[in-house]
Amino acid sequence: RADEVETNFVMVDVGPDPGMPERLRDHGVMLSGTLEPNVMRAVTHMDIDDDAIERATERIAAALSP
Repeated sequence: RADEVETNFVMVDVGPDPGMPERLRDHGVMLSGTLEPNVMRAVTHMDIDDDAIERATERIAAALSP
């Protein structure tokens, strides 16, 4: 069951913008590419705290906004 799985992998749909990896880097976020062109993978180290996750999600949202 999905609610029983703990993982540090999150898949992010970044849309069809081919410049998105660079825009994310410009916002201080490094995501990995996947086999799906619109999907990138976020991975965190187990020592990353909730505040760092919140900052990363805010930066991802800023990069995704037009």
